[in-house]
Amino acid sequence: MSKVEEIASSLSPQYKKLTCTWKAASKDDTNHAHMVDFSHVVLDYDKMAKRHHKEGHYTYRLSSNDAVYVTDDETLYFVEFKNGSFEKVEIAKKGIGSAMLAMDLGLVHGLKELQERAFYILVYNSEFIENKQTKSQKRISGNLRRKSGRTITKLPVMKEVDWIYHESFSYTVKEFESEFIQKIVEPEYLAAGE
Repeated sequence: MSKVEEIASSLSPQYKKLTCTWKAASKDDTNHAHMVDFSHVVLDYDKMAKRHHKEGHYTYRLSSNDAVYVTDDETLYFVEFKNGSFEKVEIAKKGIGSAMLAMDLGLVHGLKELQERAFYILVYNSEFIENKQTKSQKRISGNLRRKSGRTITKLPVMKEVDWIYHESFSYTVKEFESEFIQKIVEPEYLAAGE
């Protein structure tokens, strides 16, 4: 049993079965497509937020990210998939709402714990973003990559959630696969299968 399934089974009965795969969590209903095609289990955080609202915990539905992955050492990864455009206020609302839900569900016991062991990841469609960038924005992005010595550049919108989580990342779909799925998720699933 993965840590995600273990955590799900420890939640209140109405939340126990609210899991899905990365593929299902990354579904883009507008374009009838999935951003990723991985079958590892995650907490279906959108469904958890809907259920939480139905139970009357808030007068409005919390804006939440798409999925939560929990590692064997109980590090939490809150993941939002964006195949099209997004605004910084939307990312801020999702970051805050996801944190509130995590505390309500008992995934963490307060903001301090969230800041110690939770990460926020935005997975975005790089083609969509690059098509909207001006030449100067592309040049600045390229300069940032060269100066930092990294191929991955954190989108400025991530500062909206940096104060809530231990750290935040913005990944293209390819970066998400190479930096997160291959380095964090798959090794745990392989170790669990041994």
